[in-house]
Amino acid sequence: MNPQIIINSLVGSPYSLESSPATELGKELLKIQGQVNVLRNRGRLTQDTLERYYGTTRYEQVAESNAIEGSPLTVGETELAVLKGTTLTGLDPGYVRDAQSLNKALVRLVEMARNPAPLDILQVKELHSLILEGHHGAGSFRTEPVSISGSTHKPPPTWKAVMDEMEK
Repeated sequence: MNPQIIINSLVGSPYSLESSPATELGKELLKIQGQVNVLRNRGRLTQDTLERYYGTTRYEQVAESNAIEGSPLTVGETELAVLKGTTLTGLDPGYVRDAQSLNKALVRLVEMARNPAPLDILQVKELHSLILEGHHGAGSFRTEPVSISGSTHKPPPTWKAVMDEMEK
């Protein structure tokens, strides 16, 4: 999909961007899209490419993603949580479990990316199960509406609604 279409589709949503960052973001997205297209045209992502990308950003990805959900772990603490299963005392052990779970999902995603075939629904559910390991709803599509705290945006209430929106 054209990055400019994505940026334009965000206008008026809680995710809309100011015009100058959107322009810069659009340029960056076009650059990334070109790089991905080169890799796809070669048949598949190489092992070296996957390891270099994942290896340099692994703990940063996990820490930043979990921070969205309220985790206070730094990148260094996240690395310690993933590698050793520990973190600073006084922090909820759930943060360690969440870091380990997301790391497992990213490892699995890299394994899946080695295969040039598109992901299927079962693989999406598998990744979801790994990410939410030990939490309600892990590995299954939600059946009830959810909300995003502090946002007026209302996510689609069902899997069918998600798919309908994706088709649009």
